[in-house]
Amino acid sequence: MDIASFDESAHDIDRVAGLILSAEGANAAPGSPRGSLGVIKNLVRAGNNFLGREHISLALDEGEIAGLVIGYTGTGHDELGTLLRLLLSLRLGELASYLTVVSKMLHGEYTPDVAPDEYYISLIVVDENMRGKGVGSFLLNHAVESAKAGGCRAVLLDVDRENDAARELYEKFGFEPSGRSTFPGPRPGPPRTVTLELRLV
Repeated sequence: MDIASFDESAHDIDRVAGLILSAEGANAAPGSPRGSLGVIKNLVRAGNNFLGREHISLALDEGEIAGLVIGYTGTGHDELGTLLRLLLSLRLGELASYLTVVSKMLHGEYTPDVAPDEYYISLIVVDENMRGKGVGSFLLNHAVESAKAGGCRAVLLDVDRENDAARELYEKFGFEPSGRSTFPGPRPGPPRTVTLELRLV
């Protein structure tokens, strides 16, 4: 198993967006713009957002994408720049979806509240045909090592309270309930999620 930073010139963006969609779709309401493959691809390409290309690491099994992790430090995102790049790539038929997603980005609904010395894992997803083969652990270990290399004091993530398999994996790595929410304020995260934290220092 190898790890690689996502590079559209070397990796299939449709495959990457499809994996993201498979994970996000379970958390999105029916008809949600987050459920649009085109919107996800453009968010990946635009960068500086919760699905930005610079935050994506891929697990490769003999060159094939087996899964991915998206993680970043809380240094903030250039949301206005992202908005402008999205508008430049806009197609008229996607207007409502883009405006809905961008509005939520700018109001913090998709942007976790983490400090510059904290690392946030926004998504880990494994191809359904590769589950049970250690890909999730491989990706989580990569994210934790990235946080350590960046001098972060903690790694944070949000998980569905009822996702026993994911919670068991995180607990094996030492994650514990945080006692805080990464989405405080008027737009909290989904009620079924719990924030977990792994202290590094």
